Amino acid sequence: MIINILFWNVHWLVNNKKCTINAFVIMPNHFHLLWKISDGFERKDVQGALFSFTAHEFKKYLKKNDPLLLEKHFVNKSDRSFQFWERESMVKECWTKKFFRQKLNYIHFNPCQPHWNHCCCWRPRHQLKNFKKKDKYYIYPCFKIIIQNF
Repeated sequence: MIINILFWNVHWLVNNKKCTINAFVIMPNHFHLLWKISDGFERKDVQGALFSFTAHEFKKYLKKNDPLLLEKHFVNKSDRSFQFWERESMVKECWTKKFFRQKLNYIHFNPCQPHWNHCCCWRPRHQLKNFKKKDKYYIYPCFKIIIQNF
């Protein structure tokens, strides 16, 4: 269910034209996302919406289904009672096709790394023809979700 919450929120952001998604992968304790923030929006606002919505939904789900796990995320800070996301996500701007392709490959093959062992038997087909030099894409190689075992 935690994965569904994350997926639904990313889907909502796309449907509401806040961003376009070029690639993403959900890993056991983090996810990677290659996106382009739509004109008229700021990355920090779109990222904030992603984190805020999912945190509220995680809290609701855990309160109903796993209160003990929810309690492990209690932090009692001035701006929140529960912490589900690491505070500092790594952001890298992709300005060139080469860098974009490198990050796209990283996302596609990350599950195949020996320490994850989520075997992949396919090769991604990259469609970079729509990549324009002026476009800015963001990659988050380390959006860490603190909830384990989802």
